[in-house]
Amino acid sequence: YRLALMVLLGVGLLTAMLLRNSAEQARQRAEAELARANALVRFVEEDLISRANPLILGKGADAPLREVLLAARARLGERLDAQPLTAAALHLNLASLFNTLDLWSEAEVETARALDLYRRELGDASPEARHARAIRVRVLARMSRFEEAAQELALLAPIDGAAAADALQALAASTYHLARGAYAEAVPELERAIATPVGPLQSPVLRDSLVIDLIAALGLSGRSADAVRTFERFATELAARPGDSTLLLALAQLSAARSYSLEGDHRRAEAVLLEAQSIIGAQLGNDHSRMLSLLNELMGVYFRQSDWARVIPIAKDVQQRLQAKLGETHVATWISLGNLGRAHYEAGDAATASPILREAHQRLLSVAGAANPQTQDVVLVRASAALAQGLSAHDLLSALDPAILENGRSTGYWPQTLDLLQGMQAVIDGNPVCAQHLLLTGLSALQADPASRRSRLYRDAEA
Repeated sequence: YRLALMVLLGVGLLTAMLLRNSAEQARQRAEAELARANALVRFVEEDLISRANPLILGKGADAPLREVLLAARARLGERLDAQPLTAAALHLNLASLFNTLDLWSEAEVETARALDLYRRELGDASPEARHARAIRVRVLARMSRFEEAAQELALLAPIDGAAAADALQALAASTYHLARGAYAEAVPELERAIATPVGPLQSPVLRDSLVIDLIAALGLSGRSADAVRTFERFATELAARPGDSTLLLALAQLSAARSYSLEGDHRRAEAVLLEAQSIIGAQLGNDHSRMLSLLNELMGVYFRQSDWARVIPIAKDVQQRLQAKLGETHVATWISLGNLGRAHYEAGDAATASPILREAHQRLLSVAGAANPQTQDVVLVRASAALAQGLSAHDLLSALDPAILENGRSTGYWPQTLDLLQGMQAVIDGNPVCAQHLLLTGLSALQADPASRRSRLYRDAEA
């Protein structure tokens, strides 16, 4: 009995100690959560809501959101110094908001801060750190900082059996490929991210963004019918949602317009763009990147109808506005210059097009590299314009890779298109037998493609 009593007392004492420790840990957790909640409330009330008050900010009802966010950001580190994980989450949320407002440099700084905090507190392989790294890849890619984005993306290799890690890698990779113009590579990554709604990808806002990107990527990769179907399903879903989805619908219309035009319904494409234009202008502003993308798509609708009187002024306006907004290191600035050169070439003015295309080519080599699909596309148009003027284009033709061109703009006809160019070069070289074979081969194959038949290259090769 004495032994049994001692054992019982020992068990009781141990249980009491464990319960005391458990209660102490629970108390410490509760205090930590309370401190975290209080710090968060103070940040929201004093640094966001108060600074949005017109009496405090001093700008009345016209106080812009960007100024409120920038002012709040300056206080975040000091306010949440003792709450690093809360601070990290807020840095990441601010990065998303800055990205939406086209404040990409500010967004990049916030992703770096969030990533540093998560790595320090939870480790580099933690889900939180991987999430921050994925968002960082997206921001860097949108800034055309492709080398840095690729380095960060390499650190997001999928983890066996971890669906969330795989989805985050797909999320980051999709934006990286989209920004580089590798649309065929972007599509499966977008589909993989959308199909794996785990972790951060459970966010409805993020899913909507991915669906809108998928609609655009499908159209750009030659799957316009799939893009239209995806858009129409998404539009039906938005119509059934509670609340105001007007801006989301407008952004989806922007992504779908090209595909309506590629399917031959130019009137529908123009109508959805004009409908979206007023909404995007009112809610995001006329200088927002989405508005410039919309003008570019509207130009594309007129381009496919050979309405050069409307195409060229829009192309020039978009290029000037993009250069002013994004500067000389962003890939979009020089893609738009290439579009202006292409418009002049397709309008039959190869002499005006050539110097424009030369500059676009040289600039894209600098910011994106020779293997970038957008660079290759400009090289092709530059070669076409040179040959149209009876000038040799051997160096340009040797730089073209049909696989890279297909990755950027899927047509299935790039080898035959290059046959036309090589055939025109053979004419200049004085080799009529080779020229005839290449031209006949290319024209025969491209006759089945309406878009190719409308092109200036096809008509020049035919002549």
